[in-house]
Amino acid sequence: MRRYLIIVLSLVALLLSISLAIGASNNYYSKTSMYFNVPGDATFSIAMPSDYGSWTDITGTTEGGATVTNWISFNFTEVPQSNLQQPYQLGNSANNQNGATRPIMYIDNTGNCNEKFDIKLVGSLPSNVFVYFNATGGTTPTTTLTLLTTSYQQVVASLSTTQFLNLTLWANTSAGINVGQTTQDFYLRSTCV
Repeated sequence: MRRYLIIVLSLVALLLSISLAIGASNNYYSKTSMYFNVPGDATFSIAMPSDYGSWTDITGTTEGGATVTNWISFNFTEVPQSNLQQPYQLGNSANNQNGATRPIMYIDNTGNCNEKFDIKLVGSLPSNVFVYFNATGGTTPTTTLTLLTTSYQQVVASLSTTQFLNLTLWANTSAGINVGQTTQDFYLRSTCV
């Protein structure tokens, strides 16, 4: 009898364990991670002072593919120039920059990340010509007049997608400048930060 009782109890225990195993087998779980990679889109638009309603979208992703936005000229009135000269857009005196309220470049961050802006000359300026820049807007702009060089220099540390950047250029000459017209390009570079 004892033997039968042990066998019956063993069968009950076996049935209970099978029943629990069947009940537990109704729920299985797996976990998978998803990653969403959104590339930083450092795009911007520039408006020149002759027409702040007309924007140039910047699409070039290399120096060689840089978008040409327009041209400006510095029309010096004396040599040496006694004070900093503001540029004339398209060489037209009617478009003379009017102090800090009419920056030579008005920049809109149209990308999906904060952008750092840097500026540099493509090559050396003509002898005895000096160009400076300063800026307002964004986080930590270069507000002091800074001599423009052939190495990238920071214009602003960060410009959010809700901010605008005012970039102003200034020029001066010293004695010994050659008479005539010369030209030099500069790059404006944006980087997601």
